[in-house]
Amino acid sequence: MPDPKHEILIVDDEDALRNSLALLLQSSGYHVTTAINGFDALLRSKIEVPAVVISDLNMPQMSGFEFPAILTRSPRRNISLRPSLPFCTLVVVQRATK
Repeated sequence: MPDPKHEILIVDDEDALRNSLALLLQSSGYHVTTAINGFDALLRSKIEVPAVVISDLNMPQMSGFEFPAILTRSPRRNISLRPSLPFCTLVVVQRATK
C-alpha cells in the first residue's frame, strides 16, 4: 500500500477527468489534492509541496508548461527539500467519429 504521506497533486481544468483520476488514486491509498489550473496549483503547493504532480498541458490562464517552471524556481516554496519533483503530463486524445 502506498505511503499516505505522499501527496499527489492533480492539475486539470476538466472536472470529470480530474475527479476520476483523483478517485482512482485515492482508492489505491494515495493522498490526493486537486487544482483546476496552474494558478490554483501554485496556491495549493504553498500549503503542502506535492511528492508528484500530474498535470494537463493545455489549460486556461497558466499552461502545464508554465506551471512546473514557476513552481520549481519560486524561492518561497520548499521545493529545495525535494531535489527532483516528478512531474507527469496528462494528455487526452479524442478520436474523430464518422
